[in-house]
Amino acid sequence: MKWTMYQVLTILSLIILLFFVDVADVPISVAPGNDGMAFILMLLGALFILGVTGCAYLLLMLQLQKKPDLFQARFWKSAPILLIIIGIVSITVYLMLGMSGSLFEWVDEQRWIMYGMIVYFIWLFYFWIVSIVNRQTRDKQKVPGYSLGIGVVVLLIIIYMI
Repeated sequence: MKWTMYQVLTILSLIILLFFVDVADVPISVAPGNDGMAFILMLLGALFILGVTGCAYLLLMLQLQKKPDLFQARFWKSAPILLIIIGIVSITVYLMLGMSGSLFEWVDEQRWIMYGMIVYFIWLFYFWIVSIVNRQTRDKQKVPGYSLGIGVVVLLIIIYMI
């Protein structure tokens, strides 16, 4: 019961993080020549990615406390392929909604939908990394930590190199 309460607190922390991001209304674009603001936005973006991925990490670590043999389940053997299929379907639905214009209308009216989608895709990527690291690591207690480091670094490289 104790670990479940910690998991609830982790989810509440994520909701609070998303609430503050929504209330702060940080601009996404920066005027040319404003390098100081660009650096601050990059730092805030990195902290957001770390916070969202860190919540997934905490949820997974707390679940490992409740069920130490979590990574022995059959699900993890097929998880990389399954998560890739879910990711492809999710991206396809996202692009279809984006091209139809209804996604922009929903996000314009309810900005939290955008944050929910960002969290969904970050967590999907993180758990895909977890499933791959799980296959390569003998010490299953270290899987979430290794995955956190790899996931955050890869996400930051992808986002800031594009």
